[in-house]
Amino acid sequence: MTIAYRYFPSAQQAQVVTLDQDIILLMDSSGSMVWNDPGRLRISGAKEYLGSLRHPDRIAIVDFDNVARFVRANVGGPVHHLNQVGHNGLPDYSEPQSDLDTIDQSGATNFGDAIRIANDEFRAYGDRKQEWVMILLTDGRQCCTGVAARDAMALSESLEAATLGITIYTIGLGSDLNEPLLRAIAANTGGTYYHASNAAAIRWIYFEISRRYTGAFL
Repeated sequence: MTIAYRYFPSAQQAQVVTLDQDIILLMDSSGSMVWNDPGRLRISGAKEYLGSLRHPDRIAIVDFDNVARFVRANVGGPVHHLNQVGHNGLPDYSEPQSDLDTIDQSGATNFGDAIRIANDEFRAYGDRKQEWVMILLTDGRQCCTGVAARDAMALSESLEAATLGITIYTIGLGSDLNEPLLRAIAANTGGTYYHASNAAAIRWIYFEISRRYTGAFL
C-alpha cells in the first residue's frame, strides 16, 4: 500500500464583516404614486429593508413632493433625526418603520430639496465612524416650476454629498423618469442607479443595496 501526503497551509481565520451605516431614505410622495405604486409597495419594501439593519445602523427618512420634510414633521410632528431614540436598532427599528406610514401620495416632485436637507442632516448628526448612505426613490421628473433650477440643485447637492463622503443610490420607478439625471446623481458619489420597472421590483433593489454593506471577508 502506498500512502501519499499533501501539504495544506493553515488558513487564516475568516469572518463576515458588516459595515455600520448612517442611512437616509429619500421617499417620493408625489401624486403619481397613486397609479405607479397603488399597493404602496415602496413602503413595505422600505420596511423590509429597515428590518435587515442591525445596531448600530441609524436611519432617518425624508418625504418629498413639492418640498422635502423629515418624517414626522411631514404630518405636523417633531422631526425624527438620525440620532433619534429608537432609530439605531435599540431595541429594534419599529419606530422608523411606522414613520414610513406617514408618507402619502400628493403633489409634485422635488428631490433636489430632499438631497439638500439630507446633506444638512449628515453634517449635523452623522457619525463619522459609520458609512454615510442615501437611497433616493422617485417615480418622476422634477416639476412643475423651475425645473432647470431644480435639476441643477439636485446635481449640485450630489456633488456636495460626494465631498461629505456620502454615497447616493438612486431608484427610478416606472417610465416617466429623467434617468440621465438620476444616473449622474448616483455616479457623482460612487453610487449606482437602479431602474424598477414596477413597484414589486423595489424590495429586490433594497436587498441588493443592503448586500453591499454585508458579506465582506477578511
